[in-house]
Amino acid sequence: MDQNSTQRYSGHPERFNEYKVLPRLLFGQYLTAQFGLLEKQAREKGIAYEIHYKSEVTDVIDQAENETVIVEIAGKDKFEFDRVIILTGHNWPRKYEGRLEKYFDSPYPPAKLALKLDHPVAIKDSSLTAVDAVRTLSRHNGTFEKRNGKLTYKLMDADSKFKMVLHTRNGMLPAVRFHLEDSHLSNDSLLTKEEIAEHIKANDGFLSLDYVFEKDFKLPIKEKEPEFYETIKDMKVEEFVSAMMELRGRVEPFQLLKAEYAEAEKSINRRVSVYWKEMLGVLSFALNYPAKHYPPKICSGSCIPYHRLFLS
Repeated sequence: MDQNSTQRYSGHPERFNEYKVLPRLLFGQYLTAQFGLLEKQAREKGIAYEIHYKSEVTDVIDQAENETVIVEIAGKDKFEFDRVIILTGHNWPRKYEGRLEKYFDSPYPPAKLALKLDHPVAIKDSSLTAVDAVRTLSRHNGTFEKRNGKLTYKLMDADSKFKMVLHTRNGMLPAVRFHLEDSHLSNDSLLTKEEIAEHIKANDGFLSLDYVFEKDFKLPIKEKEPEFYETIKDMKVEEFVSAMMELRGRVEPFQLLKAEYAEAEKSINRRVSVYWKEMLGVLSFALNYPAKHYPPKICSGSCIPYHRLFLS
């Protein structure tokens, strides 16, 4: 990745550090450049390889007898390999996009929303994906200005009818980023593979979601946030989620966002984590590895929709 790319997104490469969130487009360019280096190394070492972009994999056939794999593309073309790596990325199915004028199923890639508009825009949901749409459309229809510490937005055309309206059933906005103290990939307070295996063996071959919640969330915050721990120590995971959702539901969404922004700003400036929120994020990673061991009917006292758990 060249210096022009970094300057385009941030001005100067030296501004990047472990506390700065990289623009996703820049991160995508970085990953593309890294993949290009891997291709170069493979060519130099004489490793034969094929890359198939935008290919719908309809079947993967393991030929154990000769240690090869057959990949079927779009139900017809078949390719045989010694090793196969399938990358799914983000799959955004097109339901109405292209069939209904000015309707987009997703805001990605952002370039398709580089539109100067003279009418209201309806945005479904209020997630981070929705925020991406808001940011892209905002940049192409006006400018942000900061005066006396207050951020304002000004339309390019004062007579424009452009505005955006978020439509969401739960009325919740995304949580705000704060300072992170631990690495999600190296947190030594999490359950080990051995501990998980031992619990599964003693639990009829399944892993209890409440057990993971107890060990990977509640116990790590006991020392650092004892007051918060006391309020949740007897809660099961469903009870915790209900309590957090009820708490968030008491406050008007933008007032809550304002309060969380102030909390996050203080956290980042002081480089001090909001530890229970950080461990909630860590828990989301911890839940992924053993997911195949959860009971088929996980909703027997220990079930939650994952997206609800991580809204707080």
